[in-house]
Amino acid sequence: MSHPKIPVRLAIGLGAVASSGIAIALLGAVALHSLTANLQEITADRMAKVAQFTELKDNLNAIARYARNIVISGNTAVQREEKRKLAELREANEKILQSLDTSVTQPEARKSMDALWQNRAEYNMALERVVDLAERGERSAAGVVLLGEVRPRQSLMFQSVDDSRALQKQFADKLVQDASRSAALASLVLAVMGAAIAVLALWLGWSFARDRARAPGGEPAGPAAAPQRRPDAGVASPSHGLPVEPAGASMAGASPAGRS
Repeated sequence: MSHPKIPVRLAIGLGAVASSGIAIALLGAVALHSLTANLQEITADRMAKVAQFTELKDNLNAIARYARNIVISGNTAVQREEKRKLAELREANEKILQSLDTSVTQPEARKSMDALWQNRAEYNMALERVVDLAERGERSAAGVVLLGEVRPRQSLMFQSVDDSRALQKQFADKLVQDASRSAALASLVLAVMGAAIAVLALWLGWSFARDRARAPGGEPAGPAAAPQRRPDAGVASPSHGLPVEPAGASMAGASPAGRS
């Protein structure tokens, strides 16, 4: 008859091991989802904004170069070509700014965006004056406006773009650090839970083996359990001091009577 506690203890132990395994799987899934979300935000949002601000600054540099060429060159064809390139970049910057204006939501980042919009309006007005003066042949006046009005506002726009780009990099770096900490913590917890499962499994096996050994019929027979030796049928038991007659002699003595 087996020990009644063995099945119950075995069921509890196996249930604990299974529950721990499920918990490890769930924790791993949550940690992986969090890491994926952070990486998605870094690549699809933060770094995308950094690239947009970089493109915006490159376009501003190119616009300044085209405006300078318009002022310097007295050739109408050259001025027309540079003006066309300038207009294309201004249109590209408009699309970039519209996209950033809807995607940038952090309060500290919005300050730089608002400053960028404000400086942009004054910058575009001064830039149009430079182009208009140059096309009318007033290159000296156009140069004065370019150096006195366009360049200072351009510097302010550069500052706003650099600040915005730096903030996006900081946000991305923070996400990377958070993801690293979360991954390290999840790895530690998973390792601890894995070790706990191993210990629980070892304890379960040891406990099961011990209970089986203690159960009736589970231990090997000891000296006390050795079978008793039955008396030999050919050896007479003691008769309280009386002489013991061999069995063969009795049979011999009884045989004549049997024959008569």
